[in-house]
Amino acid sequence: FILDGRIISGTLKVGDKVIVLPNQDKGTIKDLLYDEENITEARAGDHVSLTLRGVNKENLQPGMVISSLSDLPSVPKQITCRILLLEGKKLLTPGTIFALHCGTAQVAARVTNILEIERASPKHKKTRRKIHGRITFAFPGELIKIEIEPLEAIVVEPYKEQPALGRVVFRDMGQTVAVGVVLTIQ
Repeated sequence: FILDGRIISGTLKVGDKVIVLPNQDKGTIKDLLYDEENITEARAGDHVSLTLRGVNKENLQPGMVISSLSDLPSVPKQITCRILLLEGKKLLTPGTIFALHCGTAQVAARVTNILEIERASPKHKKTRRKIHGRITFAFPGELIKIEIEPLEAIVVEPYKEQPALGRVVFRDMGQTVAVGVVLTIQ
């Protein structure tokens, strides 16, 4: 079977030992193809096709990341993001569950905390939102900092370290409700 994707950073070579994340399958690069031509090495930015030896085809899904064993990307339990809630959508509260998209990966995620309202909606600037010192909701059109908990494993990185794995989209019932970037991971 052949896999397709873009190399985000570093290089891949035929014979490299790699790991597929987030499921942790290990394998070896058997073949690399660029524009249907066999190559021995590919660099960041290249869109390549490759075959892996030692990886079960049934365990692979869109959005998985292939990495060298020496420089693993993160599969965090907690993610802090800066997001823009899009206009016309519903309020965001801790406990809200939505589809988190990063690249082609998609998992369910829960808002655990609204940390800060960085830019409040002009029509809601004076609305009281704190109970016991915690922000309880955010309105559409606001730029906020939140903590989320992925309910399944997903590979993400802080935007400043790896932009391609640091952009996120939040969707609910097929509609995009927010866009943002990953600030920190734990």
